Order: sequence, then structure tokens, then C-alpha cells
Amino acid sequence: MSPRVSSPSRASSSLASPLASVSRHAARQGSSVTSMHGRFPPPITQQFIYRGFATSAKARPLTFPALSPTMTEGRIVKWLKKEGEAIKAGDAMFSVETDKATMDCEATEDGVLGKILVSQGENMLPVGQVIAYVLDEGTDPKSVEYPKPDSAPADKPAAQADKKQTQQQQQSSSSPPPTQTPPSTKSSPSTSSSTPPSAAKSADASSSPSPSSHHDDAPMWPSVRRLLMEHNLDPSSISASGPKGVLLKGDVLQALAHGSARQASSKTASQKQPSSATTSPDQKPASTPSPYARASALPPYEDIPNNNIRKVIAKRLTESKTTIPHLYVAQECEIDALLALRTRINSGGSVKLSVNDFVIRAAALALRDVPSLNVYFVGGEEVSKQQKSVDISIAVATDKGLITPIVKEADKKTLGVISDAVKGLALKAKEGKLRPDEFQGGSFSISNLGMFGIAGFSAVINPPQACILAVGEGKKKLVLDTTGESAKPRLKTVIEATLSCDARVVNEDDAAKFLEVFNHYLSSP
Repeated sequence: MSPRVSSPSRASSSLASPLASVSRHAARQGSSVTSMHGRFPPPITQQFIYRGFATSAKARPLTFPALSPTMTEGRIVKWLKKEGEAIKAGDAMFSVETDKATMDCEATEDGVLGKILVSQGENMLPVGQVIAYVLDEGTDPKSVEYPKPDSAPADKPAAQADKKQTQQQQQSSSSPPPTQTPPSTKSSPSTSSSTPPSAAKSADASSSPSPSSHHDDAPMWPSVRRLLMEHNLDPSSISASGPKGVLLKGDVLQALAHGSARQASSKTASQKQPSSATTSPDQKPASTPSPYARASALPPYEDIPNNNIRKVIAKRLTESKTTIPHLYVAQECEIDALLALRTRINSGGSVKLSVNDFVIRAAALALRDVPSLNVYFVGGEEVSKQQKSVDISIAVATDKGLITPIVKEADKKTLGVISDAVKGLALKAKEGKLRPDEFQGGSFSISNLGMFGIAGFSAVINPPQACILAVGEGKKKLVLDTTGESAKPRLKTVIEATLSCDARVVNEDDAAKFLEVFNHYLSSP
């Protein structure tokens, strides 16, 4: 059982047996096989039928699916079917955590779930990995011999690499490093002949250099450094057998086994200061605290692994800040008329609007008037693609990370429709139930932190989009009103809107024009 698109090579290999039987039958009947389909192979649909017929007695592999064009890995959150349980086409078999949401994967054909290879909640799985085997209907899972997995789990190569590195270090630590021996003086023949072989061997053993202590300036393997930090050992108390005084992992392990290593010292330099003000050139400065003692004295902490969503966020934002030249334009927008209209609407009916609903509608109308900002930029193609539909991506904070559901065709929706759409999408985002079409795409993004008391900020562009609008909190500001005959001071409520643009696509004048139109729609809703 595999994704709906099957590999032609696999399909052709499975066709060999049924086509051969058809050819033999045609030869016995005196007719030509080519009369069925001319000189061409059977249609694709028939190839699928033949493939299923040829493998009906075997366990069919179920591979980990790609639920989006950019998905390369994911995690099985929960298996919804058990081993030996019958499945029908369309049944939800397991839930997958992608880079944006958690979705259920459905079966594409009827059968029986034979054997599950990957347990729920395990590490990230690459797309295409075999996760289970599916059998034909009515097949007993215990009577089927399942193929052995072709590859080891994803975490084994790293473990094997670490094991290989450890073995290499231990081998190098067991063999003494090459040393230079001083030239020996020539001895008389009588002296050389009179020396017994045993005395010569003992002399060679006594003259061979012993492993030296590790020096602070000598290089060190990361695995050795970590081992010293974990056991709080002083490297200078361990004999280093590596070349040029390099301390190897085998040296540390041997010292731990024999108990010959001492703990790292935490004495300060002031404890060994000389009494006199002047020090002789032969005197050495007092020893400083060992870095391994300082590392081991760190407060306790807990490693929290990133989930798939946060990994993708980190990757995308790093790519955005390092490859996209950001252009920032900011403007203060008066919202007193907006707040008055919102109060009247919310007090008169069942519709409850937020300031963010007005911001979304104003941005959508501004994009309709200034379409040069409603674009994608594809870096590999070096081309900008202007979008025909104004689809606004709204940043929603969840426990797993930030996600951007989309209000599609926002310029054609009323405030009430936009409000209902945002509330529904935000609820589904926090529950992890967004469909791929509800968060993939979008032509413009809005991030509003005003409800958290943030006055203003600059957001990072979400590629391939070219712009993102950051909105802050509404605040009172004292201004001089010059609309009347005499100037009078008055208070007005303003919000700071900061537009981040891709300078490769958007010019400064286009960005300024967008904010001018946005301010018009926001201040006069």
C-alpha cells in the first residue's frame, strides 16, 4: 500500500507474471496479444490492477506519506488502527504531525493492517520510509511472512559513527605515539658483545618515553571534553598518549577504570599569590580555576527538544533574514473613528468585532489598490509573481509554535465574515486541525501583537511572500489640532504599523503608497 501515484518501474516489474500468462494463453488460442491494445502497453489503470493481482499474496508496504510539497519528514502521533484490524478505503489509519498541523492519513484501498513497524510518538520519519504492511481482506496476519527491513532506523548511523570514532580513539590510545630517539654513541665491539640481551631489553624499556600529561593548549576531542565535564576531572592529572600530548578518550576511560584521575581543582589565583610585591622571573602565576570545574558548577537545566513546527520556523526565519534584504517602513494610524464604529456594532447585535478584523480588511483593500505588494518572489527563478487573489495570512500563536492560517479573498469579505473566519481558523490552529489548504499559500501576512501590550515591532518576512505588516498596541497621544480656526490640543488613539518588504521586489515608493492607503481605510472605516 503506497501513495496513489505508483512508480512505473515497480508497476512494470509486477506486470511480468500476468502479462506472460496472457501471452501464453493468446498463443494457445492462435490470436495476437497486440490486438487488445495495439502495440502499446495496457493503460495505467490496468497496470494498477495487474500490480495488485500479482502481489495479492504478499504483504504490501505502507510508506510514510508527503502531505505537502515541501514536507520531507514528520512524526506519527497516533495509530488509529490496530494490527489485524480490517481497513476500508477512506478510513483514517494514523495521525501525522507535519510542520504546520496534525492531520489524519486515510487508506487508499481495502485490506487488513498486518504489521506496524513504527510506533507512535517516535522520532521524525523521512517521507517514503516503510511504516507498516497491509494485507488483502480476510488474510490472517500471523500466517504471513513479512519482509525484513532494508535499512536501520534513522538514529543508528549516528550511533555507529560515534562508536567508530570511539574505537579509533581507543586504538590510537593503545598504541604509543611515535617519538624521536636521540642518536646513540658508538660503543666498542667488546662492550656491545658483552651486554646480555635481557639487559638490553630492560635498558630499552627504561629509555622509552612514558605518556605525558595533557597540556591546556593542546587540542582535545569534543567527546573527551564532554567526558571530563561529566566526571569533573582535571585533564592535567591524566596521562595523554596521543601525538603531541593530545588527550584521547581511551586515556580518560582508563583513568576512570583505575581511579587514577583527580577531581578538577577550584582554587583561585589569590590563594597562591606571593607575599612580596615583586616577583622573580622564575615564579609562575597562581593556577586559575579549571574550566571543567566551572562547567560542572553550572545550575541544573533541562533539554527541551524542538517539535517539527518550531524546527521549520527556525529554518524558514533563518533563511529569510540571511537571504532577503528587508526594507522597513512605519506609520502611525489614527483609530478613534474605528473604535467608535466597533463599539456601536458590538453593542447592537451578536457580531463581536476586534481591532484586528478592521486591520485585515484595511490591508486587503490597500492590496487591491496597490497590487504591486501582493506578490511572490521565487529566488531560484529570479521572478516575481503577482497574485490575482488577495489572501491574507494571519499569525496565530499556539503551544507548538506560530502558524499562519489564511483568510482567502479578504478584499471581497465584510467585517462580519472576516471576524467569523479568523475565529474559526484560530480555534482550528490551536487544536492542530487545520487542513493544508487552510495554511499553505497566502499572498500577504499580518502579525498583530497589540493585544499583548507591544507598542511596535518589525516582523520577519515569510517567504515566498514579499511583505508582512506588524501592528502594535493602540495608545493615546497628545497632538495639536489645526483643523479649526484656532489650534487646540487634543488626544487621539494611534497604532504603529510597520511594513517589512522584500527590497528585491518592492520599492520604497510602493511601500509608502501602501501605508498611505492602509491608513486611509483604517482611520475612515
